[in-house]
Amino acid sequence: MRASGASVRCPRGREPQASGGGVVDDVKISGATRADAPRLAELHAARISEGFLPVLGEGFLMRLYRRIVASDDAFACVAHTRGPAVGFCAVALDVGALYRRFVMRDGIVAGALAAPQLARHARRVVETLRYPSQEGMLPSAEILAVAVDPSVAGRGVGRALVERSQDELKRRRITAAKVVAGSHNTAALALYRACGFEEVTRIHVHQGIESSVLVWKAPRVPRDSNGAVSSVPATTSTAPGREAQPSGVDDAQ
Repeated sequence: MRASGASVRCPRGREPQASGGGVVDDVKISGATRADAPRLAELHAARISEGFLPVLGEGFLMRLYRRIVASDDAFACVAHTRGPAVGFCAVALDVGALYRRFVMRDGIVAGALAAPQLARHARRVVETLRYPSQEGMLPSAEILAVAVDPSVAGRGVGRALVERSQDELKRRRITAAKVVAGSHNTAALALYRACGFEEVTRIHVHQGIESSVLVWKAPRVPRDSNGAVSSVPATTSTAPGREAQPSGVDDAQ
């Protein structure tokens, strides 16, 4: 039950840099709220076709996204124009903790909404729930899903959402995160690499489906003995040199 281990549907081609202030042209990036959950579920169902979560239906997904935006250990960034949200990026600070909270607080209702689909995809449900225990030395924080509406394709919205999420992680003093994308998903992999992620290993969360695990590390900010930011220029940390244990669930678009 996760929003998708990099179940990403991003615009094809190169994504331009976002302009300052969390805005790409007239698209504004902000923190998602409970009111955004139905639209996030709709975007997920429409734009993320691989993996098993979309088949559970928008009702299930809406409960999941409500839990994400309500949790202290998860959040979502959302892109808006003048109307409904046109994209989002969902992040968990601790995937296992998010799963447990979702099962305890939403499991009965969400399960009832998707009971036939859960029965048909029982094996993949087990694989999904088993996933967090496989994390090993990887960062706990993870980008769960990114989806962008076709109306803003090619405008850098996907990259702006990921970068805004990275800024929020840094604000929370979290300096590393992972993401999982289908190894065949060249567009998603290019997006994450453009945002500073580097591949560390490949895994099979679901049988027969290979996924790439990528890790991002925030630049190191020098601080003095009192913890204040130093005037010395920060140095950028490199991606992990050794392979870690796998993570991730659903596969990228």
